[in-house]
Amino acid sequence: MNVKTITTGFNSADLFNRWDGDDVAHYDERGSAERYQEMYAEALREAYPDAEVTVGVNYGTGGELPYDLQTRINDHIDGVSACGDEIFDVEIVDEIGSRVYSDFEWLVARPFIDAATAGRQFSVPRATITWACREGKIADAIKNGNRWEFPLESFLAWHNNR
Repeated sequence: MNVKTITTGFNSADLFNRWDGDDVAHYDERGSAERYQEMYAEALREAYPDAEVTVGVNYGTGGELPYDLQTRINDHIDGVSACGDEIFDVEIVDEIGSRVYSDFEWLVARPFIDAATAGRQFSVPRATITWACREGKIADAIKNGNRWEFPLESFLAWHNNR
């Protein structure tokens, strides 16, 4: 079968849906989804060099894929109206996605900062930052031994809105 087009996709939330919250906090979910999308498309282009490849992403959601993100080969969806080789190619496309996922090279780390460093850089008393972490005011703050650490973007969101 001559594969001319491959269309597939994923829900960004499904990349992290079985992860512990503390583990997810260390990664940029949108950046990771974008990198996964790029890596998946590149892997498909390597496997099907003559095909037009589209990998879509539904940001912030999980669960059932919308129709436009379901795997289609030459516009046949998951074997419906397809036959033989096209069904086999759908399975290969999905396997390639699983392989890219399991390598975890798509993960994009979030820059973390600790309370002492944030206090010095932004002239905020460390006790105030520690209180904000304990009270859940700084999103994704994690106590690591006797230090509080958090994504820089979470600290800045709190700092700019306090």
